[in-house]
Amino acid sequence: MKNFIISLISVFILLLNQSCRCSRLVGGNDEKEPLAITDTVIIVDNKKVDSLLNVLRLYEDSLSCFKDSVSYYRDSIRYEDYINGRRIEKIKHYIGICEKNANNKKYFFGWIRRAVSD
Repeated sequence: MKNFIISLISVFILLLNQSCRCSRLVGGNDEKEPLAITDTVIIVDNKKVDSLLNVLRLYEDSLSCFKDSVSYYRDSIRYEDYINGRRIEKIKHYIGICEKNANNKKYFFGWIRRAVSD
């Protein structure tokens, strides 16, 4: 049934297409329509290109300065300061555990010894 409906629709489209061609041939002019050719022409102003390249070079230079400053700030923390800050964070974590559950206070001093010894 599905194939039958599809074949009817395709026959109808073919007949409609044929009738459109015939009406164009019978009632239409013998002159052919002119063929329009489109082409894209790009006009480049060399002064604008040079100025854009200069701006691009300035942006590249500022980006390299930014990368250098980021690496300086990232590497400017001393190792000892980082480790001491990390130890303090561990101790704060253990204090939070003990505040939540008082039964863990018996482990507190062992945790602190381990945090400081690392």
